[in-house]
Amino acid sequence: MPRCTKPRSSAPVTRSSSSVNPDDPRPVLSAGRSKRRRLASPATGLGSASRERPGDSAVYDSSSDDEECQPGCPDSGSDTDYDDYDSGDPQVDFVLPTPAGFKWQKRENVPKRFRFTGRPGVNVPDLNGESEPSVFFSQFFTDELLEILVQQTNRHLRERPLSTEEWEDLSVSELRAYLGVRLVMGLNPKPSLSRYWSTDPLYVLPIIPQTMTRDRFEAITRHLRAVEEYSAPAADDRLWKLRPVIDLLSRRFVDVYTPPMKITINESRQFSHFRVKVHKLAVSVGPTQGYVCNFRIYAGGDRGDLPASTKAVIDLMGSADLFGKGYELHTDNCYSSPTLFHYLQDRRTNAVGAVTAKFMPTDLQVKARGDVDYRSTATGMLALRWVNKRPVNMLSTIHGSEMVVATSRSGQQITMPRVVADHNSSMMRVDLGDQLAQSCPFSREPMKWYKRVLFYLFDMAVVNAFLVHKALGGRMTQLDFRGQLARELRNEHCRKSGAIRVRANSSGDATLQGDAGHFQVPVPDNRYRRCRVCYSDVDAFAITLKLATVLFKNGH
Repeated sequence: MPRCTKPRSSAPVTRSSSSVNPDDPRPVLSAGRSKRRRLASPATGLGSASRERPGDSAVYDSSSDDEECQPGCPDSGSDTDYDDYDSGDPQVDFVLPTPAGFKWQKRENVPKRFRFTGRPGVNVPDLNGESEPSVFFSQFFTDELLEILVQQTNRHLRERPLSTEEWEDLSVSELRAYLGVRLVMGLNPKPSLSRYWSTDPLYVLPIIPQTMTRDRFEAITRHLRAVEEYSAPAADDRLWKLRPVIDLLSRRFVDVYTPPMKITINESRQFSHFRVKVHKLAVSVGPTQGYVCNFRIYAGGDRGDLPASTKAVIDLMGSADLFGKGYELHTDNCYSSPTLFHYLQDRRTNAVGAVTAKFMPTDLQVKARGDVDYRSTATGMLALRWVNKRPVNMLSTIHGSEMVVATSRSGQQITMPRVVADHNSSMMRVDLGDQLAQSCPFSREPMKWYKRVLFYLFDMAVVNAFLVHKALGGRMTQLDFRGQLARELRNEHCRKSGAIRVRANSSGDATLQGDAGHFQVPVPDNRYRRCRVCYSDVDAFAITLKLATVLFKNGH
């Protein structure tokens, strides 16, 4: 029987099911200890000690089809479904395999798919496809969140005794208008921030100077805060300045919409130069593809026993209350591992993912393009390697090794394993939320990293609001949705504060920034009436044109 060995610091110690903590995702390790920040060994997918000592080894068993499973594992040849398998422990659905029981075997996988029992859909009864964009947006950026930003921003100014800047307290309506201005900037990109207040006809955009002056916009950006500036930060929490925003938004993302069966986890690296990563649990298929169900921001300082990527998966699924409902989670090779997939199985969650070669069985035989080899375990996990342009490694708890004909990105028909085809279709637009946000970016001016993260979360909320609008049958495009949302966010403030902003020019005369601000108002009996501002400009232009014509005819 072929064997391969992997050094271990001590003899394997089997942990019984009675000693297993169902809430502990760490693999079973030698001497009952967990290796810090190491997930799995290449052969077994289970933990190993950090240092090798001569003379000690653990055995990886790549036994043939004729060999029996170790005690404690379901028979790999049975059709047992984990929906009907019960270990007797109310917290777990089956006993996690021990190191002796976990082995890759050369036999067809028997998938153990859990039935989906979730109830996907929008959880806000008053919303419908005809609701205004600001109503959708307010489900995420709630009045509570806006009040926190307003209070802490005003407090920050009052706590700066050396500041000579004149400051009028920020209000919730003005903060909404400020966010609306940022949306307008994303829809109308310009080379610099100052161009938005330019009176040059080449750059003029009246809606922004009508809403607020440039000095006021820059002051709000500079002093915007979510926590008390001089409060003591939590230990090892780089995100303490954003903690209220992160907690409120993540809770609203979970509460407003329940995702369908297929979900995925991906990582946004927009802030990698700040050593900040955003892990997002998102919908992978359907009209709400790209909706962020939950998110976690990793900013360093996490020194747990698990890698940050594995901890992110467990935290996201757990805090969104998606365990135990038969969800199908697709992951890429940043997250996938046999240990994680065993943990997901233990929580009645189906898993499919690309995986790095170090977690694959070592005896897979593939050489030429089109070759396929696979191994399976008694728990229903498939490890498959298929060679296309390069080797593709996959793990799945719901697939066998069957082949299908699928269409590649270039439009060609290719025969590939079903697990690869299904995973590609689920991960094809995994970063759709970021793509929608980046199509209308609005944060271009230099600012501190935590404010960039704050505006990234704001954009994430806008995308989620748009996708909820689509889920309820709304027909707006993202461009129209953002434009209408920008109008609605600024209109309330403009009505309260007055529509026209004036500024003195060098000669001392009062001039308007752009066109005069004015809005539609209801007219009795639904009659049409001329706008005073528009028609005064038209009359002035007509008088000037008529005078120029007379002078030209008279030879002047």
